[in-house]
Amino acid sequence: GFQVLMNLSRVLAERLRLEFQRSTLTEKLAAYLMDTTMDGVTNTYNRTFFSERFVDELRRAERYGRVLSVALIEFLSLEDVYTAHGEEGRDYLMCAVASLMRGVLRNTDLLARYEEARFAIILPETSGAEADIACGKIKKSVEEFSFEFNGHKVPVRVGSAVSSTDELTGSDDGSETLLALAVERLVES
Repeated sequence: GFQVLMNLSRVLAERLRLEFQRSTLTEKLAAYLMDTTMDGVTNTYNRTFFSERFVDELRRAERYGRVLSVALIEFLSLEDVYTAHGEEGRDYLMCAVASLMRGVLRNTDLLARYEEARFAIILPETSGAEADIACGKIKKSVEEFSFEFNGHKVPVRVGSAVSSTDELTGSDDGSETLLALAVERLVES
């Protein structure tokens, strides 16, 4: 009887130890995946994740004959914010603006921090004209919001540009062409 209880307690202790290890590994894996897919400041996806998903979404749009747009949103006043309020002010602004953008976008849209002062958005099932409307809503939402940092009002200006699969020809390399078009339009605006 006693030996059976001792063996049972050892088995249970080992099982608990293994369960704890598995739980710890699961937490570490989740943290690692978060670090490799998310921007730590804005809690949006990062450029690497965006690039991978963009290719996947383009393939899906091509396969099913659907339209897809990409939008770029750039903060024209971010350097001014950094100069006046430092890194903490810049990060606060980026996080707040990302939150505002998420409120305007659909659940199916993917928002990512693409560069320091630029966000990229994948808009599935969205024409170029519809993506322009979405960017207009984002711009209005951001520029009308009253951002304050350490008691100071922070004016925010953003630029936007869109490109869409309905502009591509059969010979275009989708993801690179769409992004290049959007960047070119952003620079021109």
